[in-house]
Amino acid sequence: MENEAEHKSSRKHSLVVIFLVLLVCGLGYEIFSLKKEKNPQNIAPAPQASVVSIDVVPLIPQDVTLSKRYIGYVTPVHSVSVLPFISGFVESVSVHSGQFVQAGQLLAILEQGTYKANLQTARAAVMQAVAAYENADTYYKRLKNAGEKAVAQANLDKALADFLSAKAAFAQAEAQLASAEVNYNYTIIRAPISGIIGTVEPTKGDYVSPAGQPLMTIMQVSPVKVVFSLTDKDYIQNVSANGLSDLLKGNKIRLQLPNGEFYPLEGVYQYAENALDKGTNSVAVYVNFDNKDNILIPNAYVTVYLEQEFKNVVALPQNQVTMTPDGDFITTANQHGLQQQKIDIVDTQGSKYIVKNTFSPQTYLVKGRPPVLKANEPFKLNILSDSAE
Repeated sequence: MENEAEHKSSRKHSLVVIFLVLLVCGLGYEIFSLKKEKNPQNIAPAPQASVVSIDVVPLIPQDVTLSKRYIGYVTPVHSVSVLPFISGFVESVSVHSGQFVQAGQLLAILEQGTYKANLQTARAAVMQAVAAYENADTYYKRLKNAGEKAVAQANLDKALADFLSAKAAFAQAEAQLASAEVNYNYTIIRAPISGIIGTVEPTKGDYVSPAGQPLMTIMQVSPVKVVFSLTDKDYIQNVSANGLSDLLKGNKIRLQLPNGEFYPLEGVYQYAENALDKGTNSVAVYVNFDNKDNILIPNAYVTVYLEQEFKNVVALPQNQVTMTPDGDFITTANQHGLQQQKIDIVDTQGSKYIVKNTFSPQTYLVKGRPPVLKANEPFKLNILSDSAE
């Protein structure tokens, strides 16, 4: 009996111990859980919205000088082939090949004997006609003043006819004199323009005539013309901006000589051809240059540079420009977001467009393909460089 009582007591004691152990474990788990909830390191962070990064480059205004190059050639403004107006033998030649002459300077004299004799004969004929005219005039006036009773009408009529005939003969004699003077003066050949003489063909004793070969050629050396061709694209661009009367307005026209040096003087636009060359799709343009030192030789090839300066413009990569029937656009960005902005292209420079600066401050060009932003979606501008490359 005692053993049974002891066994029951021991069993009861074991149950109490087990209960206390379970109770302690439960309280410990609850305390651990409370501590874990109070620990901020174990709290999961709330999800945040992603920020879109937009690659941009600044739009920097600048002054740009564009230079376009063309091949041209030099030609004289005036080139005259000197021919005699009358036939005759050369009496003397006063110039030599390669000489510079002024307009009006003596070049050659043709044999004058025949023409001088004709001139003297014409002068004598005029003197004779003058005498006959004055005599007829005096006689007619005398009969007219005598009155109808003193002079028969037939005599008065004859006196009038003689007077008119003498007047006509006098006029004819004067005309023949003028012709003789012209022919005589044609024996003296003078330079029609200032310039350099080419090869002098005749010598003393040669017979020359208006139908023969030129005596010599004179080329004007200052100013000279330089001729070059604008492509149809460049022509349309210039005529649209400046009009035909001032096609190259705003351009400095410069020349590079065959030795590589630049000619010190600028050219002055004169005119352009009125038709397009079908073979080259270009329009010939004529520009005058002063050539007092004779550096520009006719028929020489030169390089023509058209230089134009644009103030306050922006250079944009062509692959960033979208061209539409409504205009040309680029994508820009600022603190408010993205926008399609219309641009005004004034010219090209290599792979870039030169456009007018119509951009607001703190406006950037979006680099590459622009992202699609949702409403109120956060973004940041990632400035890549300090130029719109």
